[in-house]
Amino acid sequence: MTQDQTAQQRATITAADPTSGTASLREDQAIALARRALDADERRAPARRWVRPSLIGGFVATAAAAVVIGAAIASSVSNVPAQDPMTLEQVPGGIAAKCIAPDAGMLADFSDTLFRADVRGISGGIVTLLVTETLTGEAAPVVEVAQGDGMISDGGPLVFEEGATYLLATSDGVILSCGLSGVASPELEDLYSDAADLQGR
Repeated sequence: MTQDQTAQQRATITAADPTSGTASLREDQAIALARRALDADERRAPARRWVRPSLIGGFVATAAAAVVIGAAIASSVSNVPAQDPMTLEQVPGGIAAKCIAPDAGMLADFSDTLFRADVRGISGGIVTLLVTETLTGEAAPVVEVAQGDGMISDGGPLVFEEGATYLLATSDGVILSCGLSGVASPELEDLYSDAADLQGR
């Protein structure tokens, strides 16, 4: 290879090397450049560290708001006043009345409320009943009535048994007797169903 060809080859290699025209860094320059890079990383680090606390703070605030809302709802529900029991009366005891066999027409004519209730307790002469179904009229969820005097007679007051289920007919707050109210039975069930239909249930 001639000297001209060698010179031309070196020129070609130099032109292809992008770093051929760049002066080499001295050792002190390289150290200074590395320090500047580290300082730049340290200045950027606090901004990155603050991202996670801000997100955590948002989650905590959201959770706290949910707790406050839940507590407010629970408080509003618990502050709803309970409905007072409905107090009914029975026909006076000791009445010797001759009752005729009841029928649906009689029950529909004489009553303004027909309902089913379970005896939940008897204390101090007061019977507490839980209303499970109202067929006609309006009945409170809980009913209280004086216990009968124990003398079972035609037209007399009912003597309630704890735990039993009753079908009760009332008129102006008085429980009807003469077979129009009593312990639930298939016969009384049919009578109440027919009377409710006559009253336009």
